[in-house]
Amino acid sequence: MPLNPSHLLGPGGARDLKNGKVGSDANGTTAVQYMDSTFGLGGLGSGNADNDYVEFFPLYDHDYQVSWVMLSDDNPIAKSTYTAEVEVYNNGPNSETDVPVRLFANGAQSGAEVLVSLAPGEADTVQFTFTPLSDGAYELKATSFLATDQNIANNSAITNVTVWPFGTTFQNYFITSGIIDKPISNTFTTYDTLTLVTDAPTAIVDIEVIIDSLTHTWDSDIDMYLIGPNGVPLELSTDNGGSSDNYIGTIFDDQAELSITQGSAPFTGF
Repeated sequence: MPLNPSHLLGPGGARDLKNGKVGSDANGTTAVQYMDSTFGLGGLGSGNADNDYVEFFPLYDHDYQVSWVMLSDDNPIAKSTYTAEVEVYNNGPNSETDVPVRLFANGAQSGAEVLVSLAPGEADTVQFTFTPLSDGAYELKATSFLATDQNIANNSAITNVTVWPFGTTFQNYFITSGIIDKPISNTFTTYDTLTLVTDAPTAIVDIEVIIDSLTHTWDSDIDMYLIGPNGVPLELSTDNGGSSDNYIGTIFDDQAELSITQGSAPFTGF
């Protein structure tokens, strides 16, 4: 079957396709190698055709995939009701009608099942209710039940959540160092210390780090970490941005839709 390389271009490196993968880290054993001395499949990320492969995966006649499950609240509290969103995708070439999708919390079904009908290549996001009766760790597992599914390996998606005791309350704190125009050393590590007030709660459940303005002429030189009182560093950004400049209005949030590695300078927003 002839292939049109223009349909396979990615933004660089490997890229997942509907039924395959393009790029230097596609499986070189089972993939088809694209040989062209002037044009590589990797697009901007690859000018070396020796490393460009097209790897194809099996196409099943019936293949329902649960891509992800996500809870509406990052810090659920026992005896409260929350919404869990689940994305379902029809990988197959056939339309599927009224396929049951269910949500399980620690193995027990949560809420009523949802019937999902999708055309080939179509995706939909469906919602379930989740009401934890007690605090503790919960595994939320969403599963599709297509009777004719030929690829059950992708039928489920899992997320793990911690439920807080009934009556728990949360309070937001905004902390700033107050330091302005602190120079970045080319030789030594530059520190900026944030101190939480002494009457703060004993448990910190979520942190967002905001970089109001950090100016530098080569962003990939910068490695940023958040270091807690226990001395353990948490990586915020390392070697990102290439030769571009600055971090302006950058918000580091572990619930952000995009990773910092997918952004571009000056990395404004989440």
